[in-house]
Amino acid sequence: MKDTEAAKKQLNERIRRSARFAVLVMREEDKAVVRKYFDTPLLFSVQEAKGLEYENIVLVNFVSENEKIFRDVAEGIAPQDLEGELHYARAGREDKSLESYKFFINSLYVAITRAMRNLYVIESREKNELLALLGLTQFREKVDMQVQQSTDEEWRQEARKLELQGKTEQAEAIRKGVLAQKEPNWEVLRPENLPVLRQQALSTDHYHKKAKDRLFEYALLYDDLTTIGQLAAMEGKHRYNRVHSPLEGERKNLQRRQYAAFVMDNVKEVASRVKLYGTDYRDEYNFTPLMGAALLGATKSVDWLIENGADKTRIDTLGRTPLQLALVQVLRSPASMTGKLGGLYEALRTDSLSLRLGDHLVKVDAHKAEYPVINYLLVAQMTLIRTKWQEHGFPFPRYVEAEDIEHFLKQFPASVVPDFRKDRKYINALMARNEVQSKQPYNLRLWIRLRNGNYVLNPDLQVLAGGEWINVYQLMNALPDELTNDRFTALFWQRVDFLSKAAQRKTAKP
Repeated sequence: MKDTEAAKKQLNERIRRSARFAVLVMREEDKAVVRKYFDTPLLFSVQEAKGLEYENIVLVNFVSENEKIFRDVAEGIAPQDLEGELHYARAGREDKSLESYKFFINSLYVAITRAMRNLYVIESREKNELLALLGLTQFREKVDMQVQQSTDEEWRQEARKLELQGKTEQAEAIRKGVLAQKEPNWEVLRPENLPVLRQQALSTDHYHKKAKDRLFEYALLYDDLTTIGQLAAMEGKHRYNRVHSPLEGERKNLQRRQYAAFVMDNVKEVASRVKLYGTDYRDEYNFTPLMGAALLGATKSVDWLIENGADKTRIDTLGRTPLQLALVQVLRSPASMTGKLGGLYEALRTDSLSLRLGDHLVKVDAHKAEYPVINYLLVAQMTLIRTKWQEHGFPFPRYVEAEDIEHFLKQFPASVVPDFRKDRKYINALMARNEVQSKQPYNLRLWIRLRNGNYVLNPDLQVLAGGEWINVYQLMNALPDELTNDRFTALFWQRVDFLSKAAQRKTAKP
């Protein structure tokens, strides 16, 4: 096409709202000029376009802006030289005369090969030896094409794809320019501003009702019993009444108020909020929509969100994934998850779980028997043990047992977890194989055996979450340095006897 204002305006009007057309320029600095004529968010330099493919690619002045370079490249080559079988060879090591052309030829090659179906070449100079060799000699002033338009869902998926590949500029341009998404007008309770909230809510100088409410609701959603204990310990004029109500009732009220769309599994309402704020926006408590849907067992909403590009690897304030939040609900309300767990698990599981023990790294693939077990214990271990201690008490407290794992796995259909993996003997062998003290091959050192058939997760174990390594007990809100007003956690660490077990772990080889 001829590089005229009319031609560019016409082409832009037809492709500007299609996620199947991308515009390419050679260098980053060329984008500013092209933006005057093309307002598609899919504008890339060649360097950015590597690894991407689109049905249709528009190249703007690749040859004309570098006319002399490409004329030199084409010098001495006739069309008949390109017929038949071609032979290629590198120049000699000492011959650096062609190095200056490498960037331009590679850029043109990368740009052309981004197109899967159609290539639109816009050039301001119609005569160039390279264009002639490529057969690009018939220039048009118009393009015969109807207006192309993609749906919001297609644009959301495109934005998610680009974000995963690190193309944040284009992803943001889609969200703001095409989808017209807004920034949420609430404060997100992230890990970095949680200490300030704690200070306000637990202050003995002033009574901050709003801060107390927010910290209490955070603690309900995150099973933070230490914080609940701190709020409950405040007396006199600082007493906070909500914390003395039945916690499960308060949690259900919060879920009905804050997450009504997921309680009702109302996909229409979920979609309307996603349209406003994006697929992975954060609510006040740092949950994405997929996390909220997973936590409430909203299967229709989970499926819709994943179909529309929701990220299954995002984590909440503790480091829990949507899959792990679904398992929280299995623990809290197993009846509400009847018939749902298999589908949610299949939809929410990631390809693998990355673990670290010292310098030893291991990736637990989703098809491995350890994968559902480790994910479950990351959210269920402390609740299981607390319940056992309340029922059985001392002097011989019980921990995680094969029976607990069997009960969990039996909630899955055989199509998700094969029946043989639910067998007590198989589970016993799985636990024994992965205990710190075991000398068996392929031992992942996932847990410590405290006494026969009783286990806890290895305190030295870390999980890769959100690009950072997080200790498993931090993820469970049960670190040994956070014992205030939580007698159970203090007793737990006394019984585990962290220091003596550390000596045993050092003697066990990966």
